[in-house]
Amino acid sequence: MSDRNQSLDAARCVMNYMIVILHAWAVFQYVKWDTIEFISWTVICSHLMWLAIPAFFMISGYLLFQKFSLASWPNKMVRRVKRLAVPYFAWNIFFVAFYLALAHFVPRLGTRVASFGLDTIGGAISKIASLTVAPIDGPLWFLRVLFLFALVSPILWWLMCFARGWALFGATVVWCVVEGMLGIAEPLHLTAPAYALSCFVLGGVLARNEKDLVSTFKHWGWFAIGLAACLIRAAISIPRLGVHSDTNAAISIILSLLAILEAPALISLVSHIRTEGVVKSRVYGFLKEMSFFAYAGHFLFCSMWLHTAAPLLSGMGGGKMTLLILIFVGCGIPTMALVYWLGKRICPRAMKIFDGTL
Repeated sequence: MSDRNQSLDAARCVMNYMIVILHAWAVFQYVKWDTIEFISWTVICSHLMWLAIPAFFMISGYLLFQKFSLASWPNKMVRRVKRLAVPYFAWNIFFVAFYLALAHFVPRLGTRVASFGLDTIGGAISKIASLTVAPIDGPLWFLRVLFLFALVSPILWWLMCFARGWALFGATVVWCVVEGMLGIAEPLHLTAPAYALSCFVLGGVLARNEKDLVSTFKHWGWFAIGLAACLIRAAISIPRLGVHSDTNAAISIILSLLAILEAPALISLVSHIRTEGVVKSRVYGFLKEMSFFAYAGHFLFCSMWLHTAAPLLSGMGGGKMTLLILIFVGCGIPTMALVYWLGKRICPRAMKIFDGTL
């Protein structure tokens, strides 16, 4: 495997686990919001870990548009049906079945079944197949959006013929501004978020111009820019630190544009820390192999630990949030590792559906 592919594989592995930590924000419902501990974890979980999302779209666009042609598009789509569509439906169907099976025994799951409308066929189908609502396995909205981008990739490829693709990238940046000014970023964030399209197109432009994604941004300056952008994003998003931005269109524009800068920063960082010893280690090999499984399954396994532990710590004061996040990650990931290890040995073919390697 080339150094480029190893670096991108390492980046995607790290980012899958960053998504797990990102969703540790579920802990927020059990703690006070006006403490330094809360602000610190908000910066880490909701902002630093969020870097993984635009970086994912950039890498995906880069890989899709490498050696792209209209003749190659059907084969690329077959691969994406296996790697994106099949896991998307498999995980969501599994979640629905799991919730329905245990709804009568676990009150919290019963509440979810009712609120999501899963007790009817129409409600279950809506949560699985609708493009305008969050899927029952929430993090998989990314797979859905990415598959939609792949479907329209021939159009994007044709538009990249103008100004070597930079005109299209500029247009997506303008759309970021329009989204912010019109206040439509939130309704679109589950179907066609502008920042996602911008990062996806930027990756595609680099591929079309035969630029190497890793070496193009392989400079610590990019990471410095991305980190600064991330901290600014946190400062203007957390009320206690600065300006509250929920209804501020200008802030929405800034956040969307900063996402484009943050993506190459993360890729650059991972490419710097990757070493031959790490790549060849058995631990890294296993973590990389199960990283997609962890990304897709953590809403179940990590949340199970969180919601079990939280009531037991109801009277705890300082440090509660830190402990719950450690439980979410420190117990959830090992649990997924055990399930994945057993699944690969008991039913390896079925596991290919759930780990994105079909």
